[in-house]
Amino acid sequence: MRKITEKDIDRWKTNTIELAPKLGYEKILSRINNVKFSLCPGFPPDGNWYGSFIYPKIRVYECNLSTEYLNRSDSDIIKKELEKKGMLEIDIDEIMRILCSVSPEDFFEVYNQSGMDHEIGHLYNYIANRANNNDEKAASIFQIKFANERNTNTWKCIREIMPKVLAYHKNIDKLK
Repeated sequence: MRKITEKDIDRWKTNTIELAPKLGYEKILSRINNVKFSLCPGFPPDGNWYGSFIYPKIRVYECNLSTEYLNRSDSDIIKKELEKKGMLEIDIDEIMRILCSVSPEDFFEVYNQSGMDHEIGHLYNYIANRANNNDEKAASIFQIKFANERNTNTWKCIREIMPKVLAYHKNIDKLK
């Protein structure tokens, strides 16, 4: 069974840090060394799909929706999570249609890279005093900006669905 490893966390953290200056987020670079990244056993708590940020820690869970999908190749796992969030069936069907073009391995990589972008987005907003560390809207906007800079076919597919998924997952009406 594939789980997230420390090596995965380092790769995703590095990818975010390398893209940050291009998007004007240099403040992250000056404080990232103060942050402890940790791998937590098992799945995130109910309602959480990836990890958490509480300065000075970013926690990532070794199992999540992407590891379940990768290990089982069963898209019903994703559909059930979207239903739990209250997403409309028509929106779920559209998301599932788009996800069918993404392999489980590519979904694993993009899902977790995007999760790391989100958690580092919390860090950026904490450092910049633009939002408190619980501001999901600010971290989600950061996450979307980073996704928009990545240009593989998988990222193009994910960018189509990301705002709507985040809208329901993080309860951000502006993105619906």
